[in-house]
Amino acid sequence: MNNIMNMLVTIGKNRELYHIDIMGKYPLIKLEKLNNIKLPHLFHYSSSDAVFNIIEKNQLFITNSKFLNDKTEYIYMKEVLEIFLSKIKKNIDNNSTFYTFCSELINNYTDDIYFSNFKYFILSASINPDNLTLWGNYTQGEGCNIEFNNNIEKIFCFNEPLNFISIYANKIIYSHIEQINMISRFFSLIYEYYKEITASYGSSDEKSIKEVFFWDTKILLSVCTLFFKKNEFKQEEEFRIVFVTNNNNNTKYRIKNKNISPYIILPLQKDFLTSLCIGPKNISDITATGWSEYLTGKGYNHVTVNVSNIPLRY
Repeated sequence: MNNIMNMLVTIGKNRELYHIDIMGKYPLIKLEKLNNIKLPHLFHYSSSDAVFNIIEKNQLFITNSKFLNDKTEYIYMKEVLEIFLSKIKKNIDNNSTFYTFCSELINNYTDDIYFSNFKYFILSASINPDNLTLWGNYTQGEGCNIEFNNNIEKIFCFNEPLNFISIYANKIIYSHIEQINMISRFFSLIYEYYKEITASYGSSDEKSIKEVFFWDTKILLSVCTLFFKKNEFKQEEEFRIVFVTNNNNNTKYRIKNKNISPYIILPLQKDFLTSLCIGPKNISDITATGWSEYLTGKGYNHVTVNVSNIPLRY
């Protein structure tokens, strides 16, 4: 389990010091410690027009997590939490304050999560460079995917005043067993934190203990939520980079799929791009040549242009 998730809860006087690391191999990325953070090879699938605009403007649009395509993004976590609660019910004193707190938090989890003071913006990519499902879902087989530099410091321009609190990156966890194990580990650590809060406030000050416990636990769970998806999505082999902010000043809006969609703009480094792959339905003999000439003209001489190996006729 430690290879999947190494959870760290930092205990300090300020709530801002509490954070969770659900990264395993890829640790929590702190903005002041970006050096040598290596990601896996990541591929972002989109239409040719969208990829052209990313390269032309050197920027990415990152969508608010509440407006993603999977409508169970937040709801699914409650299913996992309820199963976990039913399991621990047999092994813990149901009359204990800790169990009562956990039960109330889980039962009201979906209602509370949207009222968090933080917003999460997500860059979705895949570790699969030639994925038929993603070609179909995001490019209709005719778009492209772009491969990001695996050094995060060479992808984004973090010198811009974007005011991120933190950044998380990890593969999506699809296995239900792994998810339950991770939540079990999470609440084991939270129980230790709960004991420290109780010792600090005194067991009689239940109101203050509950306030701090609920606040911090919901913040930590909200991060976990973004890396859990139903097993039906596993063919996407998704990897996410999540940007956390409590600043609304940088949020913009656009029409996407006939709905209003909040997003932020992330400026990119010149070295953000490693390769470009053309979708399996884009079989024109001039497509690869056109992209190669365009990239060379923009100064991306190092970028390789490939064509999907999936043999589609239409």
